[in-house]
Amino acid sequence: MSEPRRKRQRTTEDNTSLYENCEVENEVGCGIIQNVTVKNFMCHEHLSVDFNDKINLVQGRNGSGKSAILTAVVVALGGSTRITSRGSNVKDLIKYDKQTATVQLTLKNNGKDAFKPDVYGNSIALERKLNQSGATSYSLKSESGKVVSMKKEELRRLCDHFNLIVENPLMVLNQDMSRSFLSSLDPHNLYKFFYQATQLQQLTDCYNQLNEYLESSAAMMKDQEACFHVIERDMQEVKSQHQLCLKQESKRMKLKDLRKELVWARISEIEKQNEDSQKELNDVTSLMSKLKEKQHKLEEQVKESTNKHKELEQKFGDLTNKIKEERATYKEKSAAQSMAKAKFKEVQKEIEKNARRIEAISREIEALNLTIKRDFTEVQRVWEEHNKQHQEEIEKVQTEVRNIEEVKKTDETHLSNIEHTVKVKMDNFQQLQFEENMKNRKIKDLEQELKTLQSQHTNSFTVFGTWVQPLLEKINIAFRQRKFSAKPVGPVGAYIEMQDNRWTHIAEMVIGSKMSAFCVNSHDDEKLLRSLFRGINFGGHMPTVICCKFRPRHSLDVISRYEVRSEAYPSLWSVVNIKNDVVANLILDRNQIESVLLIPTAEEAGQILKNVDTVPPNCKVAYTLNGDRYLPDPNYRVYSGPGKRPARFLQVSVGERAQEVARDIGRYKEEITGIKQSCANLDSELSKLAAQEKKSNDKIRGQRVSIQKLRARLTQLKNQVGPPPPPNVIQIEEDKREQEAKKAEAAEKLAELKESLKTAEKDFKEADDVFSKFNSQISELSETAHSMEKVMTKTEETYLLSMEQLKVIKRKYKVHDNKKEELDKKVCEVAARLKQELKMAEKFLPRKETSRSPIDIDREYKTLEEKLNREQTSLGDPVRIAEKLKEMTEKYTRIKAEHQESKNLMIKLRKSLGERWLMGKNVRKVVSIIVKTCFKEILSNRNLKGRLVFSFENETLTVELMKDGNFDELDSSTKNKKTQKKSQQEKLSMMSGGERSFSTVALILALWEVMDSPVRMLDEFDVFMDIVARRQSLDMMITNAKTKTQYIYLTPLEVNQSHITGGVNVFRMPDPERKTAA
Repeated sequence: MSEPRRKRQRTTEDNTSLYENCEVENEVGCGIIQNVTVKNFMCHEHLSVDFNDKINLVQGRNGSGKSAILTAVVVALGGSTRITSRGSNVKDLIKYDKQTATVQLTLKNNGKDAFKPDVYGNSIALERKLNQSGATSYSLKSESGKVVSMKKEELRRLCDHFNLIVENPLMVLNQDMSRSFLSSLDPHNLYKFFYQATQLQQLTDCYNQLNEYLESSAAMMKDQEACFHVIERDMQEVKSQHQLCLKQESKRMKLKDLRKELVWARISEIEKQNEDSQKELNDVTSLMSKLKEKQHKLEEQVKESTNKHKELEQKFGDLTNKIKEERATYKEKSAAQSMAKAKFKEVQKEIEKNARRIEAISREIEALNLTIKRDFTEVQRVWEEHNKQHQEEIEKVQTEVRNIEEVKKTDETHLSNIEHTVKVKMDNFQQLQFEENMKNRKIKDLEQELKTLQSQHTNSFTVFGTWVQPLLEKINIAFRQRKFSAKPVGPVGAYIEMQDNRWTHIAEMVIGSKMSAFCVNSHDDEKLLRSLFRGINFGGHMPTVICCKFRPRHSLDVISRYEVRSEAYPSLWSVVNIKNDVVANLILDRNQIESVLLIPTAEEAGQILKNVDTVPPNCKVAYTLNGDRYLPDPNYRVYSGPGKRPARFLQVSVGERAQEVARDIGRYKEEITGIKQSCANLDSELSKLAAQEKKSNDKIRGQRVSIQKLRARLTQLKNQVGPPPPPNVIQIEEDKREQEAKKAEAAEKLAELKESLKTAEKDFKEADDVFSKFNSQISELSETAHSMEKVMTKTEETYLLSMEQLKVIKRKYKVHDNKKEELDKKVCEVAARLKQELKMAEKFLPRKETSRSPIDIDREYKTLEEKLNREQTSLGDPVRIAEKLKEMTEKYTRIKAEHQESKNLMIKLRKSLGERWLMGKNVRKVVSIIVKTCFKEILSNRNLKGRLVFSFENETLTVELMKDGNFDELDSSTKNKKTQKKSQQEKLSMMSGGERSFSTVALILALWEVMDSPVRMLDEFDVFMDIVARRQSLDMMITNAKTKTQYIYLTPLEVNQSHITGGVNVFRMPDPERKTAA
């Protein structure tokens, strides 16, 4: 017996060394559980359990709360309640009559594979709090107790780092799973258990998900290929524009030829101008020579006339000098005569003036004497009374004007108030009439809608409007004629049903105007549908047309990935039932209703959405029953809603809509009755105000007439001239004395002037006699000078005629000289211009002869240029069009190439996925071989022979056990398929319950060999074993335990401390409290 035992031990050692080379294990201490502490959790008010790094046995009676430790580990590591089989919600784990529960787990975190050691230190404390509302919160604390994170994502990264997968039954085998696993060896269940335990199921799920992604990408690429036709159509349009631009090139060549012809036509014209200017210059030069000869002859004649005229001038000068001398004497005599005559006349004038003055003074003195003799007392009194009455009358009229103006100002203010009141009431009256008209129009529309609803009470589309049925009939006709690529879907709201009617108004608020919208499959369908709108009365609200590719509905996996996850509140997607795939995709893509959370009250919404840690995953917006809109933290915002109002479309029957329309008609009629009463009252008030306004206007008009009359009277009084004031007698006597003195002085001066007149008359007679004698001598000299002057005049006329002719010739010569200079300048300019034009025309060589004028050519050139510009304006910039064509071609080529690259990548990915499937099958095969080998070796410890038979095609795992014999006999006896199942049942039925449990433990230990996790927990693994099998199983677990792995076993059976070796920690649970009868 010893020899076979040694053989088995040697085989085990060899296998162990083989497996250890295949394992990738954590550093010692990384990820193992140091302590579990719970408060108000399940049956425990407070419990704290410490574990060592190797093997831990938790023993306790049924009901003592052993499984609560395993459940606490699962919950603390982020597992869901259903994994523990202890409830459907986290609130089921809270101790009875408690509101909250706390689970805390302490993990070691030392070694090179530690998780963020600089942040957490040598240990990590995980804490999860549970509330009766169903909400939970996480806290990850460092060794010092500082909270590092409160996000579940951080916990997920930690579990991935330590490979703590609570969903894996080999890491955490709970009581229910352990019992079902130990009591049943169904091949399909065993295969499923093997697949989950070895994480091959997770690998298969990943491959399936990758395959779904590839299929989704293929569908997207197919859609992209459909878009290529649109791009090609746009490219064709740009190509057409480019071809038109190329056709313009021939016109541009013709324009270029016209430009060349125009240049040479202008040069020909300049050359002709140059020849004409040169010829004209030669003619002017010849004429100037002739004028020069004639000028010389006239200059000789002028010289002779000048000499003769000088001789006559000399003689005439002598005579003139003599006459001047005589005339000087004549002037002296004439001046003496004039002076005497003037003096005589002056003295006569002075005498007459003094006589008239004396006469005037005498009349003034006589008038003053008459005035002095009169009495002015009565005149003074009458003048004062008249002046006083005049001033009083003026003041009276001014007082009347002021009084009337004050009254008029008060009346005008009163009139202004009346006019303002009339305006306000008239505006109110017009507003009421407008409202009455609008409500009558609304009643007419509602009555028409009610009539339609009553006639089509069986048609559910009628609630969206009377226009729906005619439009659907048009759509059906067009679809039967195959005008649509796919039949339009609409109205959108007709395909939506509510599972919870409380949120119907919120659904309508979120979906909005798309409730009455129509969906089409392409842009051509959209144009066709809009053409069908013509002739339909939409009542001013035309439905929206949405173009979206018709595809199958999004898969539930895709939707659940983005759906808001909350255990307490539903999403909008979960309360609606959409019967059409197109409508479902539209609402999901455009409105994202899967991320809309529905929370009944504002208090609950505020508590959940204010803190980013309590915001449910994927929640983008939330609504309450009141319609309040909440944006969650970190961008927390609240927008007040319109309140709870009845739904317009969803869950509304035609009868309900008809009743609502009838109620609206009654309400509008009542409002119109009130409006008419208000209008009648306003009309009565306006009539009274109009009478008051007319009365005030008449009164103010009379006041204005009275003021005008009074002001005219006032002006008349101010302009009225009264009697002059009486004279002053004292002043009159003083004036009389002054006039008498002036009269005596004038009489004395008159006597002196009469003596001077006699002397002046004698002197005038003497001077006149001398002047007459000298005047006769001057006359004789003047006649002689006059005859000589005639001769000189004739000579001078001859001279002047010659000079005039000479001037004309000189003037002509100068004109021709200037003309010659201008012609010289013109010839130079034309030559320079010709030279410049020839230089500019070098790029238009060779020369093109033409008989047309530059004007005709220029007219044709401009016409063609304008035509080209118009065409270019309509087509656009040719360079831009060419660039656009190039850009679109490059873009299309790039997109096509990218699409082809994507297709090639898809082929590679499919090939890679196929290779990975093969690799996965190879891994599955290797893992199965390792598990089978370990299973055989472990069974040999109890002198059992057994094997595992895998059928990957049928997805079965069969456990075969034998006490005696060999498997060759088993195989030969079970070759017949009819007897195979019966033989297997006979083999298993021959085993005791302990042996079957032992074989199950052996299977778990074999599976552990291919599993890498720092912690492994089993609950009630030995429940069906006898004492010997339990001891052997426990010894085997302790012997096969890895030094870098922590084991936690939960058992209800008593543990014999004498059989426990070192390194095993035993924790005994306190006995449960039992209620006793009273």
